[in-house]
Amino acid sequence: MNPQQEQKGVIGFGTALVLFALLAAWSILTLRGVALAFALIVIAGLAIKSYVHFLRRRIG
Repeated sequence: MNPQQEQKGVIGFGTALVLFALLAAWSILTLRGVALAFALIVIAGLAIKSYVHFLRRRIG
């Protein structure tokens, strides 16, 4: 890869959010209690990280 080329992600931001929503829905349907809370916190953290990365790429 040329160092001047912009590195692109594997999937787009919209696709990532849809996949996070599907993962959250699946977690809600299958998990209970502490495991559900942990899974939702992890999913929310990943979604926020993806959003911040998306905003940084738009700005810079």
